[in-house]
Amino acid sequence: MESSKKKSEGLVFSPRGTRDLRVYHPELSTVDEFKPLTAVELRFVWCFSVLYLDVKNFKDRITKSVVDSYGKNIDEWDLNKLINNEIPIKLERAIEKMISFDPTPRLKARYITERIFSAYNTIVDIDVKEAFTVRKKTLDGTLIEEEMDWGKLSQFVNATSKITEAIPKMIEELEQGYGFGKSKESDQDRDVGLAEEFMNGQ
Repeated sequence: MESSKKKSEGLVFSPRGTRDLRVYHPELSTVDEFKPLTAVELRFVWCFSVLYLDVKNFKDRITKSVVDSYGKNIDEWDLNKLINNEIPIKLERAIEKMISFDPTPRLKARYITERIFSAYNTIVDIDVKEAFTVRKKTLDGTLIEEEMDWGKLSQFVNATSKITEAIPKMIEELEQGYGFGKSKESDQDRDVGLAEEFMNGQ
């Protein structure tokens, strides 16, 4: 059977550990429906709304979500209430909100950011002397003069300055991942291309 840890890979707002989801995905802290929830309640909402969304049997879906969130820290009475669809209003509202998040534009946004970041790297990773030196040659190809094109070099310096200003915000966006942040250090190589893999499959 596929483990919940493996199943969660590539899902929106996937947890990267045992801490509050809002630690890994600060965006969730700004959502009104999630503000009254404890860390455990929010994880339950995520499990029910995202991780086990495709589980058709309601009781199984509730049970799996409880196991992956509350664990043993829920008494039988509260568990039975959830199984009998007596879900507290605050959880119902949070579930509706979590289900409403569309992963497609988020992955596209991450893909675009990754491509821009890569393009910036290409721009700055050049041989400046080679790129901006103008060489004058005779008809037979003999070099007679070379000089720096200061106009183009100045444009390059201005461009790199703007890139430097944009980088911190871009890094923050990539680290947060638009809800698709990296899982753990060992998963980084796989996760970096997540958005690109998605786009290539469109």
